[in-house]
Formats: sequence, structure tokens, C-alpha cells
Amino acid sequence: MALGDLRRHNGAPRRLLTPDLLDRLQVRLREPPPNGGVWSSGKVAAWMASELGREKVAVQRGWDALRAIGWSVQAPRPSNPNAASAADQAAYKKTGADRR
Repeated sequence: MALGDLRRHNGAPRRLLTPDLLDRLQVRLREPPPNGGVWSSGKVAAWMASELGREKVAVQRGWDALRAIGWSVQAPRPSNPNAASAADQAAYKKTGADRR
């Protein structure tokens, strides 16, 4: 059995995340997604598929695109369920200053 000439397969694969696509994505992210909510990697992947004329793009590629443009997940910190009420906080502020 002989080894085949594999030089024709040495080229780099075509990139999905082109600079043009990433620029268009930044513009698109300024508006809410078509079905509402917030942008997620799945929604970005679906947008990329429609832009590229593909049936489907992997969700991971959507995440890669968001990371490539510097997008970060912004979520508020959860509130502490054991936090004092507003009245308790006000009472502490009045008496807390006297303790110093």
C-alpha cells in the first residue's frame, strides 16, 4: 500500500469569522434580537447562518464571534436573600454612626 500525495489538503480551511462578518455583527448587536430578550451565542449563530446563507452554524461559532468582538456577558449581581430591609438599613444608619 502506497502513501497518497496529500499536498492538496495542506491549505488552511476557509475562515467563518471574517472581519467583514464581525463588523456587521457589531452593527447588528446594537439592536435587540428578532425574537426579543438578550443576545446569546445561539442567537448570534442563527444570525450568522442567515448572513452566510448556511442552514446552520454551530452555537460555539456564535460564542467565538462574540468573544472576537470583545463582547462580555453583562448581568446584574443577584441580590442577597438575607439582606436587611430598607427600614432596617435606615435604622442602622441612624444608630451606626453613634457607635464610632
